[in-house]
Amino acid sequence: MSKRNVLFLASWFPTRIHETSGNFNEKFAEAIAMFHQVVVLHVIADSDATKKVEIVTTEQDGYKKVVVYFRKRKKESIFNKIQKTYRYFKYYRQGYQIIREKWGRPDIVHNNVLFPSGLFALYLKKLHKIPYISTEHWTGYLSYRNLAIGRLRLKLTRTIARHAHWVCPVTEHLQYGMEQFGIQGNYSIVPNVVDDTVFYPSTDSFNNPIHFLHVSNCKDSHKNISGMLRAFDNFADFEKRAELTIITEESVDDVYAIMAGVSFRNPAQLKVLGRQAIEMVAEFMRKASCFLLFSNFETFSVVVAEAWSCGIPAIYSRCGGLTEINNPAIGIQVTKGDEQELFDALRTVSSGETHFDRSAILNQAREYGMVAIQEKFSALYDQVLKD
Repeated sequence: MSKRNVLFLASWFPTRIHETSGNFNEKFAEAIAMFHQVVVLHVIADSDATKKVEIVTTEQDGYKKVVVYFRKRKKESIFNKIQKTYRYFKYYRQGYQIIREKWGRPDIVHNNVLFPSGLFALYLKKLHKIPYISTEHWTGYLSYRNLAIGRLRLKLTRTIARHAHWVCPVTEHLQYGMEQFGIQGNYSIVPNVVDDTVFYPSTDSFNNPIHFLHVSNCKDSHKNISGMLRAFDNFADFEKRAELTIITEESVDDVYAIMAGVSFRNPAQLKVLGRQAIEMVAEFMRKASCFLLFSNFETFSVVVAEAWSCGIPAIYSRCGGLTEINNPAIGIQVTKGDEQELFDALRTVSSGETHFDRSAILNQAREYGMVAIQEKFSALYDQVLKD
């Protein structure tokens, strides 16, 4: 395994505009930087920008980061969208020039999310002979989302994938969805990464089996918060000691609105918290007895992997990604949208009848650890650069 200079392009990445957007890409960068020299390049339109363009260079968590902010247009027209794409490309070139001058020519480009940043990866390959691989997370390829992908975008995405040395969806489920859109490539599954220096198990055995936890953006169309609350409310009627903590990345008012919509009857058994530092999320997981996820769809479900890394089991709806794993030693899988099954699973966990295996949970979690993911990508880099 050789150390490489890696240019890390990201269609999504945390910035001052949205601190959590693409945070899974950020974790990939941190993992890869454990062994390689990594420079992240991200370009984003900023509606609050006071300058036409602002380039911010920082160093964090072992890697360098160059973010190019450019002023967003007030109105979007077809012409402005074309112009915006041109400006994206222009500012990627500016950012890349800074990287070349400061840190030299990259050995390989690691693109994250095929479109749009993959266009610049393709440009670097064609004009500068720098090979690239591309990781993919986007839920838009999951057919049941019914998202319309424009013909031009789809054509460009297919081209980016075809010219990548490796296309790395985070799950087989996502690869299948991409292939249904005619996106062909040299596929290799590499799962999302969990920061196991933060998400680790407590030294205690399982806690009280009636303390449940949910963490997400709490978008009801995605996470089915209303269905989860109805099932838990019925369970709370049955088990008055049960507790559910919900941590939302968005507004707590949105969760309260969903509670009102389902006429939630047991508010004393529910705690709703706003965004927490990642260390606090991990602490909540270590103190919970079981993680709860009732989504309509998932590409991967990092929060389930994080819960397993903390040594706790999960109840989850089968809806893609890690939720396709059906191992009673590490959790209970329920049918998507089936509130009765979720209610039954809650009762099963609270009864103590199900004996989860902490060793099995942690063995599963090791697949997503920082070192494991870094080694998977390092092996792919070596294969690319030996070709």
